Amino acid sequence: MTARPRPGRRVVPGTLRTRVTAVAALYLNCFVGVIQSFIKIPALHARAPTIPPAGPVFGAVQGVLLIAFIIAGWKAVRAGRGLAAAPPV
Repeated sequence: MTARPRPGRRVVPGTLRTRVTAVAALYLNCFVGVIQSFIKIPALHARAPTIPPAGPVFGAVQGVLLIAFIIAGWKAVRAGRGLAAAPPV
């Protein structure tokens, strides 16, 4: 099931909601990718041997990832502020 816009309005690519949702979804995918990397790559698994990974190295990597995505999300929101909204259908 997909989300539908309110009657009389249409969804415009690049709206604030679209940008925030896209950045959040990409962050969650990368978060899982880092976890899987620490589990499956032997050099990383040696740094955080528990499953699920934990420890200062894993926390630092996840922290850097979070900060990078906060900056990317902020830039995405700022880049789209001047976009005009679509006229009602």
